[in-house]
Amino acid sequence: MTDDVQINDAERYIQVNDFQPSTPAAGEAFWRKLSAHHDGYTVFFCYHDSPPPLVFLHSIGARLADDCRKTVLTLSALRPAICGDVLRVTHDNFDTFAALHDRLSPGMYWTSPRLRERLADWVILTRGEGYVMMSVWGDVAEIFACVPAAEADVRLLLSAAAQEAFACGKTSVVYMIDIAEAVQMTAARGIGFQQCGTYQGFEVIV
Repeated sequence: MTDDVQINDAERYIQVNDFQPSTPAAGEAFWRKLSAHHDGYTVFFCYHDSPPPLVFLHSIGARLADDCRKTVLTLSALRPAICGDVLRVTHDNFDTFAALHDRLSPGMYWTSPRLRERLADWVILTRGEGYVMMSVWGDVAEIFACVPAAEADVRLLLSAAAQEAFACGKTSVVYMIDIAEAVQMTAARGIGFQQCGTYQGFEVIV
């Protein structure tokens, strides 16, 4: 079995990073060993800047769940959007954001209860019905979600989030943008994000 397998028994979730079977038999053996002890688990195969082994993935019934372009913003490349009103989510106003998040992103791992528990690890900004969620727990900040809004609002939300990231010492901001999110891609490029890779995720339930 590949070394890069992360198993979360509490969540009944397994993440497998960049698995490439050397032969069809090797793929079958890997899946047989993994699935034998994890009935009912969700398995997510992640591929970063590499073509996924589609024959293997299709053979186990995995479906394409994420198809993204990796973009990165550095401070020197930032072209800030014209200032506008955005609201920072805090514990005091979290309930209002939680209702919006639960309604617009019901399938996201980072549910409102999980976000509330770790709010210090996040910068969450809202503008009308749009919002951006950015993690700040590492050296690099990462945009986890930018919920659809008008392009100008998306640009403003991303710009405000990026400026907060750099103000607290982050070296860059990463944003994985789904290929279907044309508004987000245009807005991100407009403030200086540059594409530097790809990411695909495939999901299957054992």
